[in-house]
Amino acid sequence: MINEALTFLAEELNEHFKTKFKFNEDIVVLSSLKNADGTSGVSGENKVVLTLINIEEDAVSRNAPVNKVDTRAFIAAPINIGLQILVSTVFSNNYPESLKYISEVIDFFHNKSVFTNQTSPKLDTGIEKLIVDLSSKTLEESTALWQMLGSTYTPSVVYKVRMLATG
Repeated sequence: MINEALTFLAEELNEHFKTKFKFNEDIVVLSSLKNADGTSGVSGENKVVLTLINIEEDAVSRNAPVNKVDTRAFIAAPINIGLQILVSTVFSNNYPESLKYISEVIDFFHNKSVFTNQTSPKLDTGIEKLIVDLSSKTLEESTALWQMLGSTYTPSVVYKVRMLATG
C-alpha cells in the first residue's frame, strides 16, 4: 500500500501542475535522490521529487480493537501507518523555479490535505484515507536528513502522511 499511496500523491500533484501551469509532461516523480552507487536517482532535469524517508506505525492502530470473526478466530485490525516524505525540487541552475514549485506544493497540500475514495476516486480501494500534514524540522534535523540522503540541499519540505487502510 505504500507504493500505491505515494504514487497517488505524485499523480495528484502532477495533475495540479498540469492544470495550473498548462503543460503536458509529468514533473513530479517518486524517486530516491541518490542511487546506491551514488549517482543521481532522478532522471532528467526540472523535477519535483517525492522521497520516502521514514515509516512508522500510527499509534492509533496499536490500540485498535481486534475484529471478531467468530468465537474461534480473530483477525487483527488493518495496520495504519505514518509515512514521512520529503518533497524536493530539482531544477538545475534555476533556483527561482525551484522556489516556485516548492511553494506550489505547500499551497496544494495546504488546500487539500485529506484524500478519501469519495473525494478522490483514483485512490486505491485498499486505502480508506490519506491525511497529509506539514512536518516542521529544525535546521539541525534538516542538515542530518540531507547528510543521510547523501545529496546536496535543494528547496524542500517534509510531510507526514497518515495512511488508514480499509478493513
